[in-house]
Amino acid sequence: MAYNKLRILITGAGGFVGTHLTTAIKERLQNDSELYICSLSPDLSISYGEHFVLDITQRGDVFDAIKRIKPTHIVHLAAISAVPFASEHFSTTWDVNFFGTINLVEAVCKYAPKCRFIFASSSEIYGGSFVGGGVLDESTQVYPLNEYATIKAAADLYLGQKAYHGANIIRVRPFNHTGPGQTESFVVPAFAAQLARISVGLQDPVIHVGNLNSHRDFLDVRDVIQAYLGCVFTEDLPSDLILNIASGQSRSIQDILSSLIELSGIEVDVKVDSSRYRSIDMVSAVGDATKARELINWTATIPWEKTLQDTLEYWFNSYGAKLSGV
Repeated sequence: MAYNKLRILITGAGGFVGTHLTTAIKERLQNDSELYICSLSPDLSISYGEHFVLDITQRGDVFDAIKRIKPTHIVHLAAISAVPFASEHFSTTWDVNFFGTINLVEAVCKYAPKCRFIFASSSEIYGGSFVGGGVLDESTQVYPLNEYATIKAAADLYLGQKAYHGANIIRVRPFNHTGPGQTESFVVPAFAAQLARISVGLQDPVIHVGNLNSHRDFLDVRDVIQAYLGCVFTEDLPSDLILNIASGQSRSIQDILSSLIELSGIEVDVKVDSSRYRSIDMVSAVGDATKARELINWTATIPWEKTLQDTLEYWFNSYGAKLSGV
């Protein structure tokens, strides 16, 4: 479907992925297109588009916003994304990740029925299907094994039902992604932030880690952003589309830690902390992104070494430290 004028709404614009996406999408917009950015924070600083505060759990506010904007595209990023937090705050996560999504899509169906609704799902929803190994594509059974994945899967499946009945929905299932700006709730910045604190004497030279034996399919957040841009700007995509966003390559957590330590140039000890283990943790999780290559011309292009270097520099800069490694 071709759109004469784009009116793009990004939810969760103040988050890790959202801040990268708002910058990237602005660079692609034509002068007559409009960008609407919503977040929970009234202090979000942007120099383009219209920013407004929106709590997606407030159904009336969501309907009012969609009725006013009548977006041609929504990139729905707003969510609780940290697995431990979702487990500890189960009810809140249902409210945001599931019912917030329902509020948005039902408002779209009522006030902007032609809108392309791009939903940030997650590879976590495959869960137990990773047990058999191999590289998983979009036809793989959804088999969530933690609270975060269960709620994401519920929203994903609900949107599939809406798409079956005619809604224009793309479900994007990105695999692990990281980069500068991600919080310590995730493994790569957790390591990088500890190294930064050690470098300035705020932490003893000991890295505290969880399970180092897991293997994951990691991406740079900036590559994931290119996938979302492809979903927005590629014309004539089929409705009810599901796209894995993945590198197809497995990386061990142990290798990631070793690379970050080498890049930092710091001598440290590594201490395993059982409290950092997940109660259920897959040995390996790798995805097949063939459909994304074919339909939106997407592939991961940023070297993994650059991802680690940029993430480490972000945390060293945050603590006013100089990165001395190579």
